[in-house]
Amino acid sequence: MKDLDNVIYWFEQTKNIIRFKVGTTANIQTIQSVISGLTKISSDLQQDFPFYAKRISELKQHLFMPNSLINVAVFGRIFELLIILKNNIEQQNNNRWKYIHPVLLQGQTKEKFQHGFYSDAVFTATKILMSRLKAMLHEADPQAKELDGSPLIENLMSEKAPKIMFSEGNTLLDKDLQRGYGALFKGWILAVRNQKAHEVTDTLTEEDAFQELVLISMLMKALDKSSVVIVQSQQADS
Repeated sequence: MKDLDNVIYWFEQTKNIIRFKVGTTANIQTIQSVISGLTKISSDLQQDFPFYAKRISELKQHLFMPNSLINVAVFGRIFELLIILKNNIEQQNNNRWKYIHPVLLQGQTKEKFQHGFYSDAVFTATKILMSRLKAMLHEADPQAKELDGSPLIENLMSEKAPKIMFSEGNTLLDKDLQRGYGALFKGWILAVRNQKAHEVTDTLTEEDAFQELVLISMLMKALDKSSVVIVQSQQADS
């Protein structure tokens, strides 16, 4: 989106000049920058928007004429395609966020992701999930010591004495569900959370980051349907 926004900005700035000045030209640096931007846009969007990618790739060859003149007709066609393309991308982006847990959307997760800070977005979502798990431990046992990471998950998802129940039944299916979610949380801790807990580096791609957000969202939704088991000592006190 950054490359698309940069190229659209040039078109926005240039359209008013073209309107009032016949034979508008561009310097060599601008020409190289615009062509490079259009080339990258075509390449990046080839899979999701093949028609627009192909058409922009074809038209860009005729955007600048000899003597650095801007081809007004081609300029208009490309500009229109870029605006349509941006609207389609924004629509697509808005649609995919409906699959993310609303609590994650209330923080800075979405904002950071949309600005290209993918690792930071996952880090923020990770902290939200961990904070919720810590709160559930405190709800189950207010006297419990502060735990984090794998020890926290082991405590909450213990097969012998779980503090979070994902099913109230006692059938084989219920037991499998309990063990399954326990395994998912433990896997998430090892594969995602431990990689993001201490240092934020911009190493994640957009696709990988969103997949991790979907996983975190799925775990958050699982907690929505779960119940907290109060430890026996607390039940006795009450």
